[in-house]
Amino acid sequence: MTWTLPTLVKSPSGAAFGSVLGLMAFFYFFARLTLFCAAWIATAEYKDDPRMPGKTHR
Repeated sequence: MTWTLPTLVKSPSGAAFGSVLGLMAFFYFFARLTLFCAAWIATAEYKDDPRMPGKTHR
């Protein structure tokens, strides 16, 4: 990261597309974090959940 940013600032293509690529990287990681949190919430087990017969629980 410390090598990439100064290189992007110095080059003309980096100056033109650097902010767009930075935003795309930010949205990519934010989407992955959102998906991870949604999967974690969807697979959570609560004490008052009804138990299914034949399924082993932790």
